[in-house]
Amino acid sequence: MTKITYRTILVIGDNHADIARKYSADLEGNENAYYKYERCQQHRLDVTGEEGDFSDPFPLKNGGKAYSARFNDIDWKKIHRNPRQMELSKRAWEIIVEGSEPLTEQEIYIKRKMNNRISYFRDNFATKEVYMQYYSSLWYYGVATEEKYEEVDTWNSSILDWCINFFDKFLKGLEETNPLITIYETHSLD
Repeated sequence: MTKITYRTILVIGDNHADIARKYSADLEGNENAYYKYERCQQHRLDVTGEEGDFSDPFPLKNGGKAYSARFNDIDWKKIHRNPRQMELSKRAWEIIVEGSEPLTEQEIYIKRKMNNRISYFRDNFATKEVYMQYYSSLWYYGVATEEKYEEVDTWNSSILDWCINFFDKFLKGLEETNPLITIYETHSLD
């Protein structure tokens, strides 16, 4: 059994105190631990219907939501490069950077909130297309597989590149093996 599988099974159905106690014991023997705890909000969602404090669940093709689901059950089109998100980011760029007039209430709101932040767009994104990709891309701060753990390293790489390429690097092509994908919230040992 892998460490990831073991830790997932270890906390299914537990409350936060149980999880903390089990992880404290587990970490004592794990000299390579990165985190004090890893928490999946699936139990909370199942029991109370409430989503997590820091992470959103995956939208499922059947209309439901889950923090842990098989790859092929997740509606990736809703959360990665969604046409609505792409259009909204395109319009934001056009309104703020190119000076287009807002046409809807949402666009008026964007102009009011972002009009004095033109440097955010110009300093961080080379083109409108790059901003659209960044704004509409699904990404997380880290990925744990059976083989390795990898997280965004803002000291040595670009957060922009991480975000834009995350789906292609870590998720693209998984439909063939249909693995279980789980969103964890973590707390660093640092």
